[in-house]
Amino acid sequence: MLTGTSTGEFTLWNGTTLNFESILQAHDMAIRAMCWSPDAQWMISSDQGGTIKYWNTSLNNAKAFRAHNDPVRDLSFAPSSTKFATASDDGTLAVVDFGRRKVEQSLVGHGWDVKSVAWHPQKSLLVSGSKDTLVKLWDPKSGKN
Repeated sequence: MLTGTSTGEFTLWNGTTLNFESILQAHDMAIRAMCWSPDAQWMISSDQGGTIKYWNTSLNNAKAFRAHNDPVRDLSFAPSSTKFATASDDGTLAVVDFGRRKVEQSLVGHGWDVKSVAWHPQKSLLVSGSKDTLVKLWDPKSGKN
């Protein structure tokens, strides 16, 4: 089991005994979200400053880039593991090409911080929740809600 801390550390726990195993300094700021790819080959994490980091199964940091200027509160992989979505305090969501680390769509329409995002397990559909009390459904290809 892996947890993220407000000091930017990953803490690795034994999932059977729940005993502490190790600590890894992962980010320079508070970790806000972590998500494993559906193919279980990669994990992405986000922090208070809007940075996304890619981790392999050995928890070696492979890549990093800044996706937002504000905290990224949630992450969700597409079923194919080739894209993922971010939810940010800047009031937007982003659809990111995993391999290129490039934002393909910026989803705008919430009136406040976006706190959650989830990709449908079979369809090309995203759902987001915001501090504006709205839940929205999105087409990640067109960017329309």
